[in-house]
Amino acid sequence: MKRLRLFGVLVLLGLLVAPLSAGAASGRKADAKTWVVLVGIDQYGDTGILPRRHAEADVKAFYDLITGRVNQGLYQRDSIKVLLGKPEAIPGAQKATRENILAALDGAFGQATEDDTVLLVWLGQGAPVGNATCYFAVDSTIENRAQDAITSADIETRFSKIKSQRICVILDVNFRGYKSDLELPEFSLDRRFQEFSGISEESEDATLPKPFVLLSATNGMEASAELEEGSLFIALIQEGLRGKADKFGDEADGGVTIDELV
Repeated sequence: MKRLRLFGVLVLLGLLVAPLSAGAASGRKADAKTWVVLVGIDQYGDTGILPRRHAEADVKAFYDLITGRVNQGLYQRDSIKVLLGKPEAIPGAQKATRENILAALDGAFGQATEDDTVLLVWLGQGAPVGNATCYFAVDSTIENRAQDAITSADIETRFSKIKSQRICVILDVNFRGYKSDLELPEFSLDRRFQEFSGISEESEDATLPKPFVLLSATNGMEASAELEEGSLFIALIQEGLRGKADKFGDEADGGVTIDELV
């Protein structure tokens, strides 16, 4: 089994401390919402993109976890978007096409206020493209990935405009998740994850990075460790959010912060 790596990527404005579990929402305004985008794809239309065994099952498990918190006021069903390769697994889920993923990101990133929380969970495959990286949608192709995948520029442009000061991104994406006879420019992998800095080359207003936390299963250059029923990374995160990470202080306080989760 490959060693699991858990990275907390911090920006200049510091570590996001917004609770991700129920019972710790007291620091938020009463009308604040949590915007959630969950993306998981097992099988891609392009057979050159390597399949994932558990991505969709892991997303479903994560969805079940957070929708169990709806009645406790931290999550609202109308602000949770789920995108899967086979959407019939979850009522209301959508096919994880490029168009649908971008629409979900536009909704969450565009509507979140400064006091809202934004949670993005993405489990799938990616690749280098141009001088950066891309994330494959179910209808993406390796050859035309600059047009039919979700590029880092697509995310960067949207992320730079977000108003929320409470942002958490959870990724299990392998940017070498393909097999192809094409020569892909791996030097661009040095720029992986930079799209979440909040500084867009197209934006004149974004002068400081966004306050966010990014947790990645690996460094993005290899497949993550797996258990028989799912990824080790997502299993650990779920265990933590269910309460096992609630360790700081003299006793459990009912909320899990990013510090505790890391």
